Amino acid sequence: MITTTTTTPTSPATVRSPRWLRRIVTSAAVVAGLLLTGTGIASAEGVGAASGYAGPAHVRAIGGGYERVPSSNLDTAAASVTCLNNSLGHRAVLAGGFAWSYNARSGSHNDWQYVRFAAMAMDNATGVASYAPLSAAVVSWDDTGTTFGQSTVWLQRGHTYTIRAAFWFFNGAGQFVGTRVVTPQTAVYRVSMSYPYGEYTNVSHGSTVEC
Repeated sequence: MITTTTTTPTSPATVRSPRWLRRIVTSAAVVAGLLLTGTGIASAEGVGAASGYAGPAHVRAIGGGYERVPSSNLDTAAASVTCLNNSLGHRAVLAGGFAWSYNARSGSHNDWQYVRFAAMAMDNATGVASYAPLSAAVVSWDDTGTTFGQSTVWLQRGHTYTIRAAFWFFNGAGQFVGTRVVTPQTAVYRVSMSYPYGEYTNVSHGSTVEC
């Protein structure tokens, strides 16, 4: 059985989600029928797929493992997000994520779900969400987390965004069963400075990451 700091999935009937999360879940439900189209993924064998809830998820640190509080303002390995705003554009790069199937039955390695992952950015002024391209759908087990790689979301210059990691979960038939949204807390800010100073790097930790 895995050890995770992610809150155990709770029935939607007992918890009122924040407004921004309800927007995301509603949007995901609208497009869910398209998310697994053409992925060509193989079915897992010997067990049933869990359904009804999204499983646990974490953001991944640049240095590997879970995101953590940095030891200094140069501890880039602790961060999960890199915020960039330079000649190439304004963007947020999420180092990746981890996801597990919802544990529907007692025991280990007997529940699985398909999962897709993407970085997302919520415009602080308008509340409109922007997404990186979705990852391929992969099988995640209740006791074996899937590792997702880097995901980049491009942002509009002059706007400030709150960065989040979004995970979409599907049952064995490819039907959407839930979304897990994780809020990163540690970021690397790379600020381009005028010649001859080059680029300034600062690692910051807080309740959210804004780029």
